[in-house]
Amino acid sequence: MDSVTRPAGIPCVINGKPYHLTFTLGVIENLETAYDMPISEIIKQMTEQKQVYKVLWDIVLAMVNDEISWENHEKNEENKLYTKEEIGWCISINDTGKITRDILEAYGFSLPQKGDNPNSRRAQRKTESPKSTISRGSSTSGKTDSDTQSRKSGG
Repeated sequence: MDSVTRPAGIPCVINGKPYHLTFTLGVIENLETAYDMPISEIIKQMTEQKQVYKVLWDIVLAMVNDEISWENHEKNEENKLYTKEEIGWCISINDTGKITRDILEAYGFSLPQKGDNPNSRRAQRKTESPKSTISRGSSTSGKTDSDTQSRKSGG
């Protein structure tokens, strides 16, 4: 099986596992289909008080599950995708500011800059510290409950 290189994305820990918040074409297509609007309009909804948490929740779910699907493909594994409910359990109100900033940074990072070669951003992921740590029972300090350190896998 050929290896597929993913864009680097913004590092984030969710439920004790590192992920990268990345607006891949799959993530964008899933969100645009679900919302029936362009991704730029979905991002704008993150500033609307009535929609911010729903949009945040949907974007995190799409990004994390996209990465899990990629990992499953690359490693020939069958890790379980998160449900919306499970992702919701991992994000507290204290996490929403930092995860919103990370999503907006990922969105800006995903947009091509004038004169950019579209392939120039397809570098291998660097091992860098995550910008966000989100897990059930997390606080602004990033501490987590011990029972939520590992993501469920399998059926």
